[in-house]
Amino acid sequence: MPTRRATVITLGTLLAGSGAVLGTGAFDTVEAERSISLKTAPDSDALLGFEILDEDHVRQTDGTIDFDLVARSKTTFAELVNVRNNGTQTVTRLRFEFDVTVDDQSSEDIEDALHIVSGDATIDANRDTNLLGESSAGGADNNELSPGEAIPFGIKVDLTDNIHEITGDPEITLTIIADTGGVGDGDGGDGGDGGDGGAGSPPFDYAEGPNRKPPSTPPKSLTFTIENTGSKKTVSGFNIDIDTLDSVTFEGFEINPSGEPTVSGNDTGNLKVRSDVTHENYELTSGSTAAYTIETFKNDPSQDGELDLTILTTDGEFSLPQTGFESPGNGNG
Repeated sequence: MPTRRATVITLGTLLAGSGAVLGTGAFDTVEAERSISLKTAPDSDALLGFEILDEDHVRQTDGTIDFDLVARSKTTFAELVNVRNNGTQTVTRLRFEFDVTVDDQSSEDIEDALHIVSGDATIDANRDTNLLGESSAGGADNNELSPGEAIPFGIKVDLTDNIHEITGDPEITLTIIADTGGVGDGDGGDGGDGGDGGAGSPPFDYAEGPNRKPPSTPPKSLTFTIENTGSKKTVSGFNIDIDTLDSVTFEGFEINPSGEPTVSGNDTGNLKVRSDVTHENYELTSGSTAAYTIETFKNDPSQDGELDLTILTTDGEFSLPQTGFESPGNGNG
């Protein structure tokens, strides 16, 4: 017969007394191992504010969330806490991570059983998944959290997979990470140049590559996958600058955005490195990716190099950090 057991999750303590965190509304990333036992109303000075929604399961006196779990079952506690953006910049990613310390069970198995829920969304607390890109609850309906907006979250515990019961007295801490993604509204300018004005990191990063294919013989292509680490963007073009190339042209390109139709182009005379290449717009939501293949470089003696990639969007241009690449083979072209 399934048994019922109380489990306690603690939300830690927020970098207490840290002027670097509490003293300004401008930030790129802030991590909050945050105790919801602290007073909720006077919390306006913290960049992440927490408001208790479920007083039956959240103890304000000692900073814990107290559950009664049923073995071999899935239990969901929805809308336990509101996370509010008390900063002056738009939060573009909200990520979570559970840390478990336990003596008589696998900490990894317990961590795998714990999930974050918000509205209709359920995500793994793996420090990578962005809740704002998955949930439309609260102020997250546009995949971001503007200053003053809040999003509710709860916790789901799945005891039907690797473990069927949580035993002993594990110490479970939840860390919440907020990012602005470089699209700020503080002192850094409009962010349209990918952060040159001090607006923070660009809202794109490499999910894979870049790589050159095939390894040894022409025709040669360049492949890479970008990930949107900020708010939703409408992508309208790109510019590639390779340090070992000058006025090299390429024959075409193909872009495969997740959840969107493929975008392609083929115009040998106008497709050049160090030149803006425009294409049919596609949307890239927070956390989604787009795979690029730049096809058949002409008069290209090089197999390796350094890539400067700029993504053109309707909000401006965003440059990714310069990245080296090499072919999978021996580099002989």
